[in-house]
Amino acid sequence: MFRFIASLFQTLVASLTAGSLSLTFVLLFGGFIIPKPSSPVWLKWGFWISPLSYGEIGLTTNEFLAPRWEKIVSGNTTIGQQALEKHGLNFPSYYYWIAVFALIGCTVLLNIGFALALTFLKCKFIFTSQVALSSTHRWRIVLPFEPLTITFQDVQYYVDTPSVELCSAICSLLSQAFVNEVLETIELDEVRDSLVGIAGTSGLSTEQRKRLTVAVELVANPSIIFMDEPTSGLDARAAAIVMRAVKNIAETGRTVVCTIHQPSIDIFEAFDELVLLKIGGRIIYSGPIGQHSSRVIQYFESIPAVPKIKENYNPATWMLEVTSKSAEAAHGQDFAKIYEGSILYQ
Repeated sequence: MFRFIASLFQTLVASLTAGSLSLTFVLLFGGFIIPKPSSPVWLKWGFWISPLSYGEIGLTTNEFLAPRWEKIVSGNTTIGQQALEKHGLNFPSYYYWIAVFALIGCTVLLNIGFALALTFLKCKFIFTSQVALSSTHRWRIVLPFEPLTITFQDVQYYVDTPSVELCSAICSLLSQAFVNEVLETIELDEVRDSLVGIAGTSGLSTEQRKRLTVAVELVANPSIIFMDEPTSGLDARAAAIVMRAVKNIAETGRTVVCTIHQPSIDIFEAFDELVLLKIGGRIIYSGPIGQHSSRVIQYFESIPAVPKIKENYNPATWMLEVTSKSAEAAHGQDFAKIYEGSILYQ
Protein backbone atom coordinates (compact mmCIF):
# COMPACT_ATOMS: atom_id res chain seq x y z
CA MET A 1 0.00 0.00 0.00
CA PHE A 2 2.76 2.43 0.93
CA ARG A 3 4.69 1.59 -2.23
CA PHE A 4 1.57 2.28 -4.30
CA ILE A 5 1.04 5.62 -2.52
CA ALA A 6 4.67 6.59 -3.13
CA SER A 7 4.38 5.77 -6.85
CA LEU A 8 1.12 7.72 -7.06
CA PHE A 9 2.17 10.92 -5.25
CA GLN A 10 5.90 10.70 -6.11
CA THR A 11 7.15 13.61 -3.96
CA LEU A 12 8.28 13.05 -0.37
CA VAL A 13 5.92 15.54 1.29
CA ALA A 14 2.82 14.38 -0.61
CA SER A 15 3.63 10.70 -0.08
CA LEU A 16 4.18 11.16 3.67
CA THR A 17 0.92 13.09 4.01
CA ALA A 18 -1.13 10.57 2.03
CA GLY A 19 0.63 7.65 3.73
CA SER A 20 -0.12 9.02 7.21
CA LEU A 21 -3.79 9.58 6.34
CA SER A 22 -4.15 6.10 4.82
CA LEU A 23 -2.47 4.50 7.84
CA THR A 24 -4.82 6.38 10.19
CA PHE A 25 -7.81 5.24 8.13
CA VAL A 26 -6.70 1.60 8.01
CA LEU A 27 -6.04 1.49 11.76
CA LEU A 28 -9.25 3.25 12.80
CA PHE A 29 -11.56 1.17 10.62
CA GLY A 30 -9.72 -2.13 11.03
CA GLY A 31 -12.09 -3.24 13.79
CA PHE A 32 -9.55 -3.29 16.61
CA ILE A 33 -9.16 0.29 17.88
CA ILE A 34 -12.87 0.93 17.24
CA PRO A 35 -14.79 -2.39 17.33
CA LYS A 36 -17.24 -2.93 14.49
CA PRO A 37 -20.39 -2.59 16.65
CA SER A 38 -19.15 0.77 18.02
CA SER A 39 -18.71 2.27 14.56
CA PRO A 40 -21.55 4.58 13.33
CA VAL A 41 -23.86 3.04 10.74
CA TRP A 42 -22.80 5.54 8.10
CA LEU A 43 -19.16 4.47 8.56
CA LYS A 44 -19.71 0.70 8.41
CA TRP A 45 -18.29 0.67 4.88
CA GLY A 46 -14.89 1.65 6.28
CA PHE A 47 -14.60 -1.71 8.06
CA TRP A 48 -15.04 -3.64 4.82
CA ILE A 49 -12.43 -1.74 2.79
CA SER A 50 -9.67 -1.82 5.42
CA PRO A 51 -7.18 -4.65 4.82
CA LEU A 52 -6.61 -4.93 8.58
CA SER A 53 -10.27 -5.90 9.03
CA TYR A 54 -9.71 -9.06 7.02
CA GLY A 55 -6.54 -9.78 8.93
CA GLU A 56 -8.47 -9.53 12.19
CA ILE A 57 -11.37 -11.65 10.87
CA GLY A 58 -8.96 -14.37 9.72
CA LEU A 59 -7.02 -14.43 13.00
CA THR A 60 -10.03 -14.33 15.32
CA THR A 61 -12.14 -16.92 13.51
CA ASN A 62 -9.12 -19.22 13.25
CA GLU A 63 -8.51 -18.88 16.98
CA PHE A 64 -11.91 -18.67 18.70
CA LEU A 65 -13.69 -21.25 16.54
CA ALA A 66 -11.01 -23.81 17.41
CA PRO A 67 -12.02 -26.89 19.52
CA ARG A 68 -10.35 -25.54 22.68
CA TRP A 69 -12.93 -22.68 22.80
CA GLU A 70 -16.03 -24.90 22.30
CA LYS A 71 -17.09 -25.08 25.92
CA ILE A 72 -20.79 -24.11 26.19
CA VAL A 73 -21.43 -21.24 28.59
CA SER A 74 -25.07 -20.22 28.03
CA GLY A 75 -27.81 -20.62 25.45
CA ASN A 76 -25.85 -22.97 23.19
CA THR A 77 -23.12 -20.31 22.91
CA THR A 78 -19.47 -21.33 23.20
CA ILE A 79 -16.78 -19.29 24.92
CA GLY A 80 -15.24 -18.61 21.52
CA GLN A 81 -18.48 -17.40 19.96
CA GLN A 82 -19.13 -15.19 22.99
CA ALA A 83 -15.72 -13.57 22.60
CA LEU A 84 -16.33 -12.97 18.88
CA GLU A 85 -19.80 -11.50 19.47
CA LYS A 86 -18.42 -9.13 22.09
CA HIS A 87 -16.13 -7.59 19.45
CA GLY A 88 -18.63 -7.78 16.60
CA LEU A 89 -16.59 -10.46 14.83
CA ASN A 90 -19.06 -13.38 15.07
CA PHE A 91 -18.56 -14.55 11.48
CA PRO A 92 -18.98 -18.15 10.25
CA SER A 93 -15.83 -20.25 9.97
CA TYR A 94 -15.72 -19.95 6.16
CA TYR A 95 -14.99 -16.21 6.60
CA TYR A 96 -11.44 -17.30 7.37
CA TRP A 97 -10.96 -18.15 3.68
CA ILE A 98 -12.79 -15.00 2.61
CA ALA A 99 -10.26 -13.03 4.68
CA VAL A 100 -7.31 -14.89 3.16
CA PHE A 101 -8.43 -14.26 -0.42
CA ALA A 102 -9.39 -10.66 0.39
CA LEU A 103 -5.83 -9.98 1.62
CA ILE A 104 -4.36 -11.67 -1.45
CA GLY A 105 -6.70 -9.57 -3.59
CA CYS A 106 -5.56 -6.36 -1.83
CA THR A 107 -1.93 -7.29 -2.46
CA VAL A 108 -2.54 -8.01 -6.16
CA LEU A 109 -4.66 -4.87 -6.60
CA LEU A 110 -2.11 -2.57 -4.98
CA ASN A 111 0.75 -4.11 -6.98
CA ILE A 112 -1.20 -3.59 -10.21
CA GLY A 113 -1.82 0.02 -9.17
CA PHE A 114 1.90 0.41 -8.41
CA ALA A 115 2.86 -0.94 -11.85
CA LEU A 116 0.31 1.28 -13.63
CA ALA A 117 1.49 4.35 -11.74
CA LEU A 118 5.12 3.68 -12.72
CA THR A 119 4.09 3.08 -16.31
CA PHE A 120 1.76 6.00 -16.99
CA LEU A 121 2.55 8.78 -14.52
CA LYS A 122 5.31 11.20 -15.42
CA CYS A 123 8.18 10.99 -12.98
CA LYS A 124 8.99 14.02 -10.83
CA PHE A 125 12.48 14.58 -9.52
CA ILE A 126 12.80 17.36 -6.97
CA PHE A 127 16.21 18.27 -5.61
CA THR A 128 17.26 21.21 -3.46
CA SER A 129 19.62 22.41 -6.17
CA GLN A 130 19.68 24.42 -9.35
CA VAL A 131 17.37 23.34 -12.17
CA ALA A 132 18.34 24.55 -15.64
CA LEU A 133 16.13 24.64 -18.74
CA SER A 134 17.90 23.31 -21.83
CA SER A 135 17.31 24.47 -25.42
CA THR A 136 14.96 21.51 -26.04
CA HIS A 137 12.75 22.76 -23.16
CA ARG A 138 13.41 19.65 -21.07
CA TRP A 139 14.19 20.05 -17.40
CA ARG A 140 17.56 18.73 -16.32
CA ILE A 141 19.19 18.55 -12.91
CA VAL A 142 22.31 20.61 -12.18
CA LEU A 143 23.87 19.22 -9.02
CA PRO A 144 25.73 21.85 -6.95
CA PHE A 145 29.50 21.74 -7.27
CA GLU A 146 32.51 23.99 -6.81
CA PRO A 147 34.09 24.96 -10.17
CA LEU A 148 37.88 24.52 -10.14
CA THR A 149 40.60 25.48 -12.60
CA ILE A 150 43.54 23.16 -13.26
CA THR A 151 46.81 24.40 -14.76
CA PHE A 152 49.93 22.62 -16.02
CA GLN A 153 53.47 23.94 -15.98
CA ASP A 154 56.55 22.74 -17.86
CA VAL A 155 54.71 19.91 -19.52
CA GLN A 156 56.87 17.91 -21.93
CA TYR A 157 55.79 15.02 -24.10
CA TYR A 158 58.15 12.69 -25.94
CA VAL A 159 57.36 9.93 -28.41
CA ASP A 160 60.02 7.48 -29.56
CA THR A 161 59.40 6.36 -33.13
CA PRO A 162 60.97 2.98 -33.80
CA SER A 163 59.50 0.61 -36.33
CA VAL A 164 55.77 0.43 -35.67
CA GLU A 165 55.66 -3.31 -36.24
CA LEU A 166 58.60 -3.94 -33.89
CA CYS A 167 57.02 -1.65 -31.30
CA SER A 168 51.43 -3.25 -31.91
CA ALA A 169 54.90 -6.88 -31.29
CA ILE A 170 57.20 -5.78 -28.25
CA CYS A 171 54.34 -4.05 -26.38
CA SER A 172 52.04 -6.99 -26.93
CA LEU A 173 54.55 -9.50 -25.61
CA LEU A 174 55.62 -7.33 -22.67
CA SER A 175 52.07 -6.41 -21.67
CA GLN A 176 50.92 -10.03 -21.84
CA ALA A 177 53.92 -11.19 -19.81
CA PHE A 178 53.33 -8.43 -17.27
CA VAL A 179 49.63 -9.24 -16.91
CA ASN A 180 50.53 -12.89 -16.37
CA GLU A 181 53.01 -11.85 -13.68
CA VAL A 182 50.39 -9.69 -11.96
CA LEU A 183 47.84 -12.51 -12.02
CA GLU A 184 50.36 -14.92 -10.48
CA THR A 185 51.46 -12.38 -7.86
CA ILE A 186 47.88 -11.70 -6.75
CA GLU A 187 47.04 -15.42 -7.09
CA LEU A 188 44.21 -14.80 -9.55
CA ASP A 189 45.55 -16.90 -12.41
CA GLU A 190 43.09 -19.71 -11.63
CA VAL A 191 40.10 -17.39 -12.24
CA ARG A 192 41.64 -15.33 -15.04
CA ASP A 193 38.80 -16.14 -17.47
CA SER A 194 35.98 -15.60 -14.96
CA LEU A 195 33.43 -12.80 -15.10
CA VAL A 196 33.49 -10.40 -12.17
CA GLY A 197 29.70 -10.78 -11.86
CA ILE A 198 27.40 -9.18 -9.30
CA ALA A 199 28.57 -8.79 -5.70
CA GLY A 200 27.02 -11.39 -3.41
CA THR A 201 25.20 -13.08 -6.28
CA SER A 202 27.56 -14.41 -8.94
CA GLY A 203 31.11 -14.23 -10.21
CA LEU A 204 34.12 -13.52 -8.00
CA SER A 205 33.96 -13.78 -4.22
CA THR A 206 34.45 -10.74 -1.98
CA GLU A 207 38.12 -11.43 -1.31
CA GLN A 208 38.76 -12.18 -5.00
CA ARG A 209 37.24 -8.78 -5.81
CA LYS A 210 39.58 -7.20 -3.26
CA ARG A 211 42.56 -8.86 -4.92
CA LEU A 212 41.26 -7.81 -8.35
CA THR A 213 41.19 -4.19 -7.16
CA VAL A 214 44.81 -4.54 -6.07
CA ALA A 215 45.68 -6.15 -9.41
CA VAL A 216 44.15 -3.24 -11.33
CA GLU A 217 46.42 -0.85 -9.41
CA LEU A 218 49.41 -3.15 -9.88
CA VAL A 219 49.00 -3.17 -13.67
CA ALA A 220 50.04 0.52 -13.61
CA ASN A 221 53.40 -0.79 -12.30
CA PRO A 222 53.73 1.58 -9.32
CA SER A 223 56.76 1.66 -7.06
CA ILE A 224 54.64 2.38 -3.99
CA ILE A 225 51.12 1.10 -3.35
CA PHE A 226 48.81 2.62 -0.73
CA MET A 227 45.97 0.47 0.61
CA ASP A 228 43.26 1.70 2.94
CA GLU A 229 42.00 -1.22 5.05
CA PRO A 230 42.23 -3.94 2.37
CA THR A 231 40.83 -6.54 4.80
CA SER A 232 37.67 -4.66 5.84
CA GLY A 233 34.48 -6.67 5.41
CA LEU A 234 36.34 -10.00 5.14
CA ASP A 235 36.37 -13.00 7.45
CA ALA A 236 39.66 -14.29 8.87
CA ARG A 237 40.32 -16.73 6.02
CA ALA A 238 39.56 -14.23 3.25
CA ALA A 239 41.61 -11.53 5.00
CA ALA A 240 44.57 -13.91 5.21
CA ILE A 241 44.34 -14.66 1.46
CA VAL A 242 44.27 -10.95 0.58
CA MET A 243 47.22 -10.17 2.86
CA ARG A 244 49.17 -13.08 1.37
CA ALA A 245 48.69 -11.47 -2.04
CA VAL A 246 49.81 -8.11 -0.60
CA LYS A 247 52.88 -9.80 0.86
CA ASN A 248 53.66 -11.24 -2.60
CA ILE A 249 53.62 -7.70 -3.99
CA ALA A 250 56.06 -6.53 -1.32
CA GLU A 251 58.38 -9.41 -2.16
CA THR A 252 58.66 -8.08 -5.73
CA GLY A 253 60.52 -5.08 -4.28
CA ARG A 254 57.62 -2.64 -4.16
CA THR A 255 56.74 -0.73 -1.02
CA VAL A 256 53.23 -1.37 0.28
CA VAL A 257 51.69 1.01 2.81
CA CYS A 258 48.50 -0.24 4.51
CA THR A 259 46.09 0.99 7.11
CA ILE A 260 44.67 -1.99 8.96
CA HIS A 261 41.70 -2.00 11.34
CA GLN A 262 41.85 -4.55 14.18
CA PRO A 263 44.32 -6.94 12.51
CA SER A 264 44.70 -10.52 13.65
CA ILE A 265 48.08 -11.68 14.96
CA ASP A 266 48.97 -13.30 11.62
CA ILE A 267 48.06 -10.22 9.59
CA PHE A 268 49.84 -7.83 11.95
CA GLU A 269 53.03 -9.89 11.94
CA ALA A 270 52.99 -10.13 8.14
CA PHE A 271 54.18 -6.50 8.02
CA ASP A 272 57.82 -5.49 8.27
CA GLU A 273 57.40 -2.03 9.78
CA LEU A 274 54.82 -0.14 11.81
CA VAL A 275 53.88 3.52 12.03
CA LEU A 276 51.56 4.07 15.01
CA LEU A 277 49.92 7.47 15.44
CA LYS A 278 48.01 8.86 18.41
CA ILE A 279 45.03 11.20 18.17
CA GLY A 280 46.27 14.41 16.61
CA GLY A 281 48.64 12.63 14.22
CA ARG A 282 51.73 12.50 16.46
CA ILE A 283 53.91 9.41 16.11
CA ILE A 284 54.02 6.94 18.99
CA TYR A 285 56.13 4.31 17.22
CA SER A 286 57.87 4.10 13.88
CA GLY A 287 60.12 1.18 13.22
CA PRO A 288 60.41 -2.56 12.62
CA ILE A 289 57.82 -4.96 14.01
CA GLY A 290 60.25 -7.82 14.45
CA GLN A 291 59.72 -11.56 14.43
CA HIS A 292 56.59 -12.38 16.44
CA SER A 293 56.26 -8.61 17.08
CA SER A 294 59.33 -8.77 19.31
CA ARG A 295 60.65 -5.28 18.49
CA VAL A 296 57.31 -3.56 19.13
CA ILE A 297 56.71 -5.50 22.36
CA GLN A 298 60.26 -4.82 23.58
CA TYR A 299 59.88 -1.08 22.95
CA PHE A 300 56.58 -0.61 24.78
CA GLU A 301 57.44 -2.97 27.66
CA SER A 302 60.57 -0.88 28.30
CA ILE A 303 58.34 2.11 29.14
CA PRO A 304 57.58 2.35 32.89
CA ALA A 305 54.00 1.53 33.96
CA VAL A 306 53.21 -0.30 30.70
CA PRO A 307 51.95 -3.81 31.62
CA LYS A 308 53.58 -6.85 30.06
CA ILE A 309 51.75 -8.53 27.20
CA LYS A 310 49.89 -11.72 28.13
CA GLU A 311 50.87 -14.99 26.51
CA ASN A 312 49.26 -15.57 23.07
CA TYR A 313 47.64 -12.11 23.24
CA ASN A 314 47.28 -10.13 20.01
CA PRO A 315 50.19 -7.63 20.04
CA ALA A 316 48.22 -5.14 17.93
CA THR A 317 45.33 -5.15 20.40
CA TRP A 318 47.71 -4.96 23.38
CA MET A 319 49.63 -2.08 21.82
CA LEU A 320 46.45 -0.05 21.26
CA GLU A 321 45.24 -0.75 24.80
CA VAL A 322 48.43 0.31 26.58
CA THR A 323 48.82 3.48 24.47
CA SER A 324 45.18 4.62 24.58
CA LYS A 325 44.22 8.10 25.69
CA SER A 326 42.83 6.72 28.96
CA ALA A 327 46.07 4.80 29.60
CA GLU A 328 48.10 7.97 29.03
CA ALA A 329 45.89 9.89 31.45
CA ALA A 330 46.06 7.13 34.08
CA HIS A 331 49.86 7.04 34.09
CA GLY A 332 50.51 10.70 33.27
CA GLN A 333 52.44 9.75 30.14
CA ASP A 334 52.69 11.16 26.62
CA PHE A 335 53.80 8.33 24.35
CA ALA A 336 54.59 10.77 21.55
CA LYS A 337 57.12 12.59 23.79
CA ILE A 338 58.53 9.27 24.99
CA TYR A 339 59.06 8.24 21.35
CA GLU A 340 60.72 11.58 20.47
CA GLY A 341 63.23 11.00 23.26
CA SER A 342 63.93 7.39 22.37
CA ILE A 343 66.92 5.80 20.67
CA LEU A 344 64.53 4.47 18.05
CA TYR A 345 63.57 8.04 17.08
CA GLN A 346 67.24 9.10 16.92
